[in-house]
Amino acid sequence: MANDNFYSKGTIKIKNADGVSVPFMPNTDISNVKNISDGTTLSQTITNLNTRISEAATKGGIKVMYEEPNAENTAEYGAKTLIGYVLPEEWKFQVKSTRFGEKKAAIPIYLYNQPGITLYVDWGDGSTSTLTSSNYTKTDGSASIHTYSEQNKIYTISITSHDWHKLYLYASSNSSGYSTSSSPDGIIGCFKLSLYKILNPIPKVKGIQYYSNSAYSTTKADNSFAYLFSSCSYSLQSDAYPENLFEKNLDAVSFEYCFCYNGRVSIPKKLFKGMSSAKNFQYCFYYSNIISIPEGLFDDCISALNFNLCFGFTQINLIPQQLFYNNTEATSFIGCFTNVGTFNDFTLHIGSAKVLSCGDFVTEKENAVRIIYVPSGSTTETAFNSVASSLGLTIIAE
Repeated sequence: MANDNFYSKGTIKIKNADGVSVPFMPNTDISNVKNISDGTTLSQTITNLNTRISEAATKGGIKVMYEEPNAENTAEYGAKTLIGYVLPEEWKFQVKSTRFGEKKAAIPIYLYNQPGITLYVDWGDGSTSTLTSSNYTKTDGSASIHTYSEQNKIYTISITSHDWHKLYLYASSNSSGYSTSSSPDGIIGCFKLSLYKILNPIPKVKGIQYYSNSAYSTTKADNSFAYLFSSCSYSLQSDAYPENLFEKNLDAVSFEYCFCYNGRVSIPKKLFKGMSSAKNFQYCFYYSNIISIPEGLFDDCISALNFNLCFGFTQINLIPQQLFYNNTEATSFIGCFTNVGTFNDFTLHIGSAKVLSCGDFVTEKENAVRIIYVPSGSTTETAFNSVASSLGLTIIAE
């Protein structure tokens, strides 16, 4: 099991002071206990683990993992064989409410009608909430919405749960992103109001739940982060997104509108590292106030198909030459760099031989030298040649 919060039997199997094998639990006396595997006194690692498990007791406790008994282990472990323990996983981000005098934050997780799931929320000001489907409402003062006492102060929110893999994150295409409408599941899209910085990777989740046009939506999208951080332009820190933001969700297929309408923010070079399944980057950074694109941003996105308006209306001043070289399945680049910032000359290599559409690829600029290399004899060559004269492009087949 690839989980930083999972501790296998081999890692934590211990003997008590009397030499008897015991499971490692929060109240285990670790004085004089020894590691079964080598007989030595347990290291500081076990002490740290003991602390983590004790802390976890207030955030969902631990989950004990078992397998069916076998001849070797039944006598030692009883009816079932102990595999290990799983600690609840924590996601942390910072908020700074500034818009319209609001001092509220809400949990961007879809929990309505999701029985059996519990979230433990630390709001960063000494307040905590235990959140379930039964108390997940839009009412101010409920477990899912918090009002801070101070304006323009940064608060660190942590959400802890064993159930991330069952959950959908809320994503809103509504530019206001904050609704008190009569939808049954409350105020959502809280990132738009107050997101300051994400502090660690998003836990493995099912995908996103859409909310649009100030109306309740039941649309869910598995393995998608579409719209998740759209319109985060009010409080966003320039380094708001860590490089490992999506590392636990490498099966994600869509980042459509994910970072559109963001404020002045930098794009981490490894933001999409390992995203070999990602297909849709349409409008991904549209209208965001970004000024540069890191080399290799899409290198691992070998399944990417759609880059329509991906960087449209941004402020970038340079296009990396190999930006799309590895994206050999790409078929559409409509408006990819339309109405973009201040850059003039560029050279770009398109790796896909399957491009069908690239209208308005870039806004024409007089006297600019813009060279695009494409696979010879491909639909890509045909598509780019069809717009070359109107956009001031020089197309070279190779």
